[in-house]
Amino acid sequence: QVNRGQLIDVNGNPAPYIKLYSTNSSPAVFIADTFTGFVFASIDTVAAILDTLHRVDMKLEGANSNLRTFKTENAPGMTNYYLAHIPKGITGNKSYYRAVNNNVYNKIDMQTYSNANGVKFYFIVRPDGDAEDIIMRYDGADAVNVTADGGLEIVTSLGKMKFDPGHAYQVNPGGNIVPMPWQAQFIAIGNNRVKFDIRKYAKNMPLFIQVDKGHT
Repeated sequence: QVNRGQLIDVNGNPAPYIKLYSTNSSPAVFIADTFTGFVFASIDTVAAILDTLHRVDMKLEGANSNLRTFKTENAPGMTNYYLAHIPKGITGNKSYYRAVNNNVYNKIDMQTYSNANGVKFYFIVRPDGDAEDIIMRYDGADAVNVTADGGLEIVTSLGKMKFDPGHAYQVNPGGNIVPMPWQAQFIAIGNNRVKFDIRKYAKNMPLFIQVDKGHT
């Protein structure tokens, strides 16, 4: 969904910095220009008991300072919102399948998407870009662990989120996918920060690193 004013934070304040979001997943995903937020929730069925939330923000350390999130791939259907803080309502709100952040690092783009297993994201390293620049920091996580197979585990008070090792491939000038003989495994570098273990690849072709919960 596009945020056109319907989103408010836990204090009831507008959250215009959120550009796109999905609450149809666990954790819910909120995309801003400079971070992707994951919100874990424990919802109690008794109205008198407060619900519990735990938010983790994935930020790109050392990224370009002028990041902007764009939407693409229009999804069918529209949603109307009539809420207390928007009494006139927000109608005809569109949904999009993909969020795009261009040039998060020099000649590196990022896209956020999903598959049947949940949220996934791509880093697209264009020729002359340096995949070693990519550093992900998970603010708010209780722990960030690299699994035995090189995957990623983000630990919170309300559960864990796991990603497979990055699936690396290139696209040749003919438009054909060229799988890499290696995976972009995660490497822990401290303070809830990770990077990729980047091996040899052809620097004159774009390198794609797909991070997801299963390559569906």
